[in-house]
Amino acid sequence: GALHIAFGLKGDGDVAMLSLGEDGSEDLFASIFPPFLSIDASDPDLLVEARRRFGDEGLPYVGGEGVDPRILLLALEQVAPALGDDGVLVIDTLSEVWDGILSRVDEDVGESTRKDATRSAWGKVAPIDTAIWAAIGKAPCHVIWIVRSDVEAHVVERSGRKVTTYVPTTSKMRAR
Repeated sequence: GALHIAFGLKGDGDVAMLSLGEDGSEDLFASIFPPFLSIDASDPDLLVEARRRFGDEGLPYVGGEGVDPRILLLALEQVAPALGDDGVLVIDTLSEVWDGILSRVDEDVGESTRKDATRSAWGKVAPIDTAIWAAIGKAPCHVIWIVRSDVEAHVVERSGRKVTTYVPTTSKMRAR
C-alpha cells in the first residue's frame, strides 16, 4: 500500500524505504516495484552514525523495545533531502520508534513514587517527540509513515463463497 502511494506521488524524485521493523521486509517488494533505496535500521553502521551525529543532546536513547529514534532523525536529515522535492520517504513503521519511547515512559512511571510520575516521564521523552515531528515537518520530500493497526476478521460472501477479510480498526503505537 505505502509503496504504491509513494510511486504514485513521486515526480522526478526518488523513493526510499526506511525499514525500522521486521528485517528485510523491503526485500519482499523489490521485484514488484521499480528500484528504490532501501535503508535497514538494524545496520550497525547506521546506529553508529546516528549516535555520532546526535549524541545525547537532549535525545538520549530511550531504551526498551523498539528502535533508537536517532536513526529516524538521521534518515530525515540526510536521506530525505537527497530524494528531491518530489521524492518520497516511506517510514516502515513509526510504531517501532514509539514502542521504545512508550517503554521508557512506562519504565520511569513504574520506578517513581511521585504523584506526577507520568508528567515527569513524558518530560524526559518530550525532546525526542518534538525532534521527530519537527524533522518530519521540515523534510523537503513527501513522508509516508506506516503504523501498525489492530484488525478484525470479517467473513463475507463473494460470488457465492465465504471469504475472510481483515479490517483495520485502530492504530497501535506499540509495535508488539
